[in-house]
Amino acid sequence: MALFDWNKIYCTDVAIIDEHHMYLFELINSMHRAAKERNGNEKLDNLFKELLENIFFHFKKEEELMSKCRYPEFQLHRLEHDNLTRNLLEFRGKFKDGNTFASAEVAKFLKSWLTIHILQTDMKFAKHFKTVQHLQNQTGVQKNAG
Repeated sequence: MALFDWNKIYCTDVAIIDEHHMYLFELINSMHRAAKERNGNEKLDNLFKELLENIFFHFKKEEELMSKCRYPEFQLHRLEHDNLTRNLLEFRGKFKDGNTFASAEVAKFLKSWLTIHILQTDMKFAKHFKTVQHLQNQTGVQKNAG
């Protein structure tokens, strides 16, 4: 059984964001499963590394979208990303220091953090993004009609 099941309530309707989130859910579940099965530190270390790389990549892409559409709460949103990054690096340090429970802890922590972040912070951004996209489309249609 998965720790974190994808559900339509997590859909922002911004395709790239939803794709990234779905993959993060998969990685969190893989890490949780590997920790429960005690699959060895090397596998957990590789999953931890992949998880971090994908989260950093996701944050970068999401922040690029926020910048392009001049999202007014960009700095607050980025601060949440920065805080999570700091927490994840602390978990990674614990794991590297021999705390094998850190991988299970990070999976549970991320489940909680991502749920709140997606349902509140990302949904707010997605609404703004879709409004900007809609307005740009409307403007383009009006220019082409004229």
